[in-house]
Amino acid sequence: MAITCEEIAELSASYALGAMEGEEKSIFEEHLERCPACRMVLEQDREIVGRLPEAVKVTDPSPALKGRLLARVDAYEAQSTEATPAAADGGRGTRRGWLDAFSKRPFVFGTAMAALIALLLGWSITQTVRLNRITSQDDRTEERIQQLAAQNAAVSARVEELES
Repeated sequence: MAITCEEIAELSASYALGAMEGEEKSIFEEHLERCPACRMVLEQDREIVGRLPEAVKVTDPSPALKGRLLARVDAYEAQSTEATPAAADGGRGTRRGWLDAFSKRPFVFGTAMAALIALLLGWSITQTVRLNRITSQDDRTEERIQQLAAQNAAVSARVEELES
């Protein structure tokens, strides 16, 4: 299955965050092996991901908040380590989906959302910069075409002058 450069650009942030697995990851990496432009996009996204920790101000929680958080973590860990009989779920116990983990730890969800917003903001800025570069390159190309057209007209006029 082939993947386009546009699809690579859309998936690059997920790959840079390490959120891609399996066949999708393999297809992505195969494309990267033969496409230097997409490797450059990935490097830019990796740079943004590397700067995500700088986008969040680290503050120490108040002692009361810290106590409540630690109590909730302890309660959650105690709940998840309780022995549960083999159930209809194949003996896996009380495994829950990844959304349940966020509902038990809202600060984790908030941090994940802040990181996602920062990543999307960085991606948006990167795309705007790319568009501006392309636009300025188009403007320079148009100016060069006009210069060459003027030179061509001058040469043609000189040739006609010499022929007469």
